[in-house]
Amino acid sequence: MSDKWETVGKNNKSGSPSVKKNGKKPKPMPKLEDILPQGSLMAMYPDVDPESAAKEKEANKDNNNKGGGGGKVEVVAKKKKESAPPPPPKPKVPKNITEAVKMNLRVDDLRQLIEACQTKFPDSPLLWLRDLASYLNLKLVNEGSSDFELFGGEPLSALSPNMKKSIVGLIQNVGDNMCEVYAETCLANIGHEMAKNLSVLGWIVISQVLAELKPQVLMSNVNRLIELRNSYQNRPSICIAILKALGEAGKYDLKLGMKIWLDIMLPLITMKHFTKFVVDYVTKLLDHHGIDERSKIEKPVMDIPNFLTLQDIVFVVASQGNKEYCRQLQQEYPRIRHLALAGFDNHELFPSVMAKFKAQNMPNQMCDSLDIMSRCLINNPASLVHWQKLYISQLAESGSLLQYINSNWSQLQNIDSPLFRDTIQAFQDYNLSISHKEEAALCLDACSDILDRLARKNTTGFYWKTWSLVLLLGIGAVVTCDVQANQTFHKSHIAAFLRDAGQYDRVCAIRDQVVSTCDQVQAWGHKNLPVYYETTARIAGPYAAKAIEVTKDVSEVVL
Repeated sequence: MSDKWETVGKNNKSGSPSVKKNGKKPKPMPKLEDILPQGSLMAMYPDVDPESAAKEKEANKDNNNKGGGGGKVEVVAKKKKESAPPPPPKPKVPKNITEAVKMNLRVDDLRQLIEACQTKFPDSPLLWLRDLASYLNLKLVNEGSSDFELFGGEPLSALSPNMKKSIVGLIQNVGDNMCEVYAETCLANIGHEMAKNLSVLGWIVISQVLAELKPQVLMSNVNRLIELRNSYQNRPSICIAILKALGEAGKYDLKLGMKIWLDIMLPLITMKHFTKFVVDYVTKLLDHHGIDERSKIEKPVMDIPNFLTLQDIVFVVASQGNKEYCRQLQQEYPRIRHLALAGFDNHELFPSVMAKFKAQNMPNQMCDSLDIMSRCLINNPASLVHWQKLYISQLAESGSLLQYINSNWSQLQNIDSPLFRDTIQAFQDYNLSISHKEEAALCLDACSDILDRLARKNTTGFYWKTWSLVLLLGIGAVVTCDVQANQTFHKSHIAAFLRDAGQYDRVCAIRDQVVSTCDQVQAWGHKNLPVYYETTARIAGPYAAKAIEVTKDVSEVVL
């Protein structure tokens, strides 16, 4: 026996020990159908047909034979194909949403579906929504594009009034809390089913009805909407479809539409796939509600911090993206600013803008901030009070504002008021006391120019009353000289001019009437004035003489 290890047998690849080859093939294992009776086999496998299994077994045996048995199998297969019924024709797919409504949707079917759901699940209104949306998704399938125009009304506008009435009735039967659940479910399922390449027209239709009936429910959960937007922002087509359905609320509520744009859409403006949509939405929102810079706005649609953020986005962030859409957004900015500030009558706006002005470095943004502060000074006197308090601590910013007012005086003349004059004079007095500082130079020059403009404004102007009297006396002198030169009015040049104009007779009649009236007044005076004078002198004379004597005595004492 050797002291070394010896290999007794080799393992195959699977790890089991190898079997010695003796030239004999292993016997095949018996099959169940060969051992068990037919009844037992059918009890174990009720779905197996023993006759068909036997036929398949015979066919396999024939195929294994070499004597051309395959031809018989092919003949049998052909006979089976010939005897099989033809497949049903494929249903025709409508070309667009309007054709889909005409072909597949019926008012009675829609009503029956809603009634059946409400009867079957009376305490589960969310199931009513899901069944209705699934039904509309199926019936509104078409070959057309599902990318509908903003505020165009589709796909809801394709439904008949009675169909829309049925959907409205379903939504009106639930409370506000369930409507909020409906809105969140619709928006979430638009993204979920679009990700599976399924139709979402039913969800869009219901969200449009919700936006029309109760637009505020679409923005009931802002945090959830932001999460939904973030989850699909890497899939632009899905995210834009969700934003369109959400933005439909702005069609019926301008303030809500601006809130959706600010909170949900505007943060996406730096992403190239969303820039066009974000700019187009606010443009069409303002156009739909007919907003321009002269529209009367009762209340601002956003608070001051949101406006300052918007200003940064318009002039700083958007300028780093697509130039065309940046230019379009800046063209819409005056209308947005008019909506946001509503007449510049918020006295807190001035100090907020001035505090933000220090950190601004874009020329267009700086000019916009200066213009806002100037408008605040015109429309709200309280802004001058804020400026007086901030002048010393923000001297450089105040200098820029003074220079802007001086440069644009022709457009800002309405800023003049007694309080404004006193404020500028007080600023100038302070500037003279700190003239050695570099920051005071700009303020000193601007205040001096504004005070000069205010002084010239007081001395300039046309003296209408004085010059009107001078003109009247001049005309009278010319007429008198003309009459004296020609001896009579009839021969004068003025009379010839009046005859050419066809007004001579009328002027003569007026002259005669004036002369007659003057003669009557003169005759009345000659008759009555002496009597009035004698009566007045008799009654008031003693008192007048006594008053003269007392005056003389007092003057002598004083002197």
